[in-house]
Amino acid sequence: MRLRILFINHITARGGGEIALLKTIRQLDKERFDIVVALPSDQGMVPEELAKIPKVRVLVVASDPTMIRASRFDAFTTLLRHPGVILAVFTTVKHYVQVIRAEEIDLVFTNTVKSDYYGALAAWFARRPSVWYMHDFVDKHYFPGWVRGSLVLFANLFATTIFCNSHATRMSLIKAGVSGRKLETIYPPALDGSQPREPVDIRAELALSPTTRLVTMVGRITRPKGQVEFVRAAKLVLAVKSDVVFLIVGDSVPGSYDDAYKAELEQEVRAMNDPRIRMVGMRHDVLGIVAESDSVVFPSLWPEGFGLAVAEAMELGRPVIATTTGGTAELIEDGVTGLRVTPYDVAGLSRAICHLLDHPEQAQKLGAAGHQRIRHLLSSQNMDQLQRTLERIGFAR
Repeated sequence: MRLRILFINHITARGGGEIALLKTIRQLDKERFDIVVALPSDQGMVPEELAKIPKVRVLVVASDPTMIRASRFDAFTTLLRHPGVILAVFTTVKHYVQVIRAEEIDLVFTNTVKSDYYGALAAWFARRPSVWYMHDFVDKHYFPGWVRGSLVLFANLFATTIFCNSHATRMSLIKAGVSGRKLETIYPPALDGSQPREPVDIRAELALSPTTRLVTMVGRITRPKGQVEFVRAAKLVLAVKSDVVFLIVGDSVPGSYDDAYKAELEQEVRAMNDPRIRMVGMRHDVLGIVAESDSVVFPSLWPEGFGLAVAEAMELGRPVIATTTGGTAELIEDGVTGLRVTPYDVAGLSRAICHLLDHPEQAQKLGAAGHQRIRHLLSSQNMDQLQRTLERIGFAR
């Protein structure tokens, strides 16, 4: 007998949580689980990638656009300006209750914070257990006080179990007030080969010399990721190095609160007026670009739950420089599996970049050690643990 699971994600664009969801669905044993995925649209990276996975059904469940677009920081203002959003939330819950019953779902699996709210409520009304996968570090940086309070309330009342993508995420939830009995640390799945690394000669594409050294940053363009600090560190490095190009890979979510930050970043790059720093936008061959890079930098300003892009760079054997707050600290031992820097320390970041450029043999050793570390941490045992827990919860009802 297979367990029938409804996965819910509130967006369809590329993001760390979405990449983790796709990897999870790819690696789930299709002989043990029937998989249905509910999304607000059939457009975007997530439905495109799901269409490539056998034995996965995708449903479009309409959700109010205002609810989907609202950030956790302006949610209260959104409610004041658009009180109909409250009705829209309950309409969305009603739609999901109907889906759960019509599809004879055994367990609901929510993958984003917004879907945790309406997915957990729908599961509760439909009398089904719900599992959350928490990718976010829950503290004041990412969640206003009233949002943290409501998240804790919903977690304690409605979530059967919450998977945490790191011990740091788990501890942030406990500190916020979530019962530790509900929490289980399960690191995201490793690269599984189902996302082939597209070959890319990024140097030739950008008309660079084959010997040009590349320092790359990957991630959504948003203030917590620290792209502006990356550019400022690049300016210091380029003042003393001539054969280096800095790449910013990624983009903001159009129409989101990140637009203002992207404009600030673009202004910073224009002010430098240096062709050795390039914004290459969102790419489908990100892993190929990372694989061709001499080092990969993650100057996050706020603690992250895990740091999937960090893990992917380590898995590809690239030397990593990162601010090790939150879950990233579980990945990097300074000078062993990467280099640690302090958030906001632009000068320290530039020194770390120069150090790897000046010591390529050490950079190679760091990359190799990082590869071994991430392979050990993201072993198949994580998926085995996740599958056993899903079956235990789903078949217990």
